[in-house]
Amino acid sequence: MEKVCRQLTYHLSPHSQWKRQGLLKRKPQPCLKAVLSAAPCGGTLDLSGLPLAARDMERLCEHLQLHAAVLLSLELGFTELTDDAFLLLLPTLASLPHLETLALNGNRLTRAILKELTDALKVPIISLISRR
Repeated sequence: MEKVCRQLTYHLSPHSQWKRQGLLKRKPQPCLKAVLSAAPCGGTLDLSGLPLAARDMERLCEHLQLHAAVLLSLELGFTELTDDAFLLLLPTLASLPHLETLALNGNRLTRAILKELTDALKVPIISLISRR
C-alpha cells in the first residue's frame, strides 16, 4: 500500500505535471521514427516523453520483436499511452524473453490494464500470441 501511495504522490506532484506539459527545460526529444531506426543501446529502449498513439504500436511492436534477444529495459514513461494502445502492445511485451524492466509511469492507464498485465504474466506466451 505504501508503494501505491508513493506512486500516486509522484504522479500528482507538480514536477510530473511539468514534465507532461513540457515545462521542464531539456534537450529536444527525437521523433519515434528516429529512435526506432537504431538498436536499443545497452539493452534499453527509452521512449520516455515521446507521445505514442495506437497507430504507433505496430511500428513499435515490430521494433521490439526485431530486438527481443537484447532488450532488457523498456522505458515508456510519460508517453501518453492509453489503454487501447497498451492492449495492442501487450502480446509483444509478453513475448520478450529478457525484459526485466517496464516503466509505464505518467501515462493514462486504468486499473483494467493492470489486470490485463498481471493476467498476461500468468498466461503462457503461445496463448497470448494466438489471441492477437
